[in-house]
Amino acid sequence: MLIINAIVLNILSGAMLFALARMYERRIFIPAENDAQRLEEHEQFNRKIVASAP
Repeated sequence: MLIINAIVLNILSGAMLFALARMYERRIFIPAENDAQRLEEHEQFNRKIVASAP
Protein backbone atom coordinates (compact mmCIF):
# COMPACT_ATOMS: atom_id res chain seq x y z
CA MET A 1 0.00 0.00 0.00
CA LEU A 2 2.85 2.37 0.83
CA ILE A 3 4.44 1.82 -2.59
CA ILE A 4 1.15 2.58 -4.34
CA ASN A 5 0.79 5.81 -2.36
CA ALA A 6 4.35 6.81 -3.27
CA ILE A 7 3.70 6.13 -6.97
CA VAL A 8 0.46 8.12 -6.93
CA LEU A 9 2.18 11.01 -5.14
CA ASN A 10 5.00 11.01 -7.70
CA ILE A 11 2.56 11.00 -10.60
CA LEU A 12 0.52 13.84 -9.10
CA SER A 13 3.67 15.84 -8.36
CA GLY A 14 4.91 15.34 -11.91
CA ALA A 15 1.58 16.40 -13.37
CA MET A 16 1.51 19.49 -11.17
CA LEU A 17 5.06 20.48 -12.15
CA PHE A 18 4.23 19.95 -15.83
CA ALA A 19 1.09 22.11 -15.53
CA LEU A 20 3.00 24.88 -13.73
CA ALA A 21 5.77 24.81 -16.35
CA ARG A 22 3.21 25.11 -19.17
CA MET A 23 1.44 27.99 -17.40
CA TYR A 24 4.77 29.78 -16.82
CA GLU A 25 5.72 29.27 -20.46
CA ARG A 26 2.41 30.68 -21.70
CA ARG A 27 2.49 33.71 -19.40
CA ILE A 28 6.21 34.59 -19.54
CA PHE A 29 8.16 33.06 -22.42
CA ILE A 30 5.69 33.31 -25.30
CA PRO A 31 4.79 37.01 -24.73
CA ALA A 32 8.48 37.87 -24.24
CA GLU A 33 9.36 36.11 -27.49
CA ASN A 34 6.59 37.95 -29.34
CA ASP A 35 7.74 41.29 -27.90
CA ALA A 36 11.34 40.60 -28.93
CA GLN A 37 10.25 39.69 -32.46
CA ARG A 38 8.14 42.85 -32.72
CA LEU A 39 11.04 44.97 -31.44
CA GLU A 40 13.36 43.46 -34.05
CA GLU A 41 10.85 44.26 -36.80
CA HIS A 42 10.60 47.87 -35.59
CA GLU A 43 14.39 48.21 -35.49
CA GLN A 44 14.71 46.87 -39.04
CA PHE A 45 12.03 49.30 -40.21
CA ASN A 46 13.78 52.21 -38.49
CA ARG A 47 17.10 51.27 -40.11
CA LYS A 48 15.46 51.22 -43.54
CA ILE A 49 13.89 54.63 -42.93
CA VAL A 50 17.18 56.13 -41.74
CA ALA A 51 19.08 54.58 -44.65
CA SER A 52 16.63 56.02 -47.17
CA ALA A 53 16.70 59.52 -45.66
CA PRO A 54 18.58 62.12 -47.70
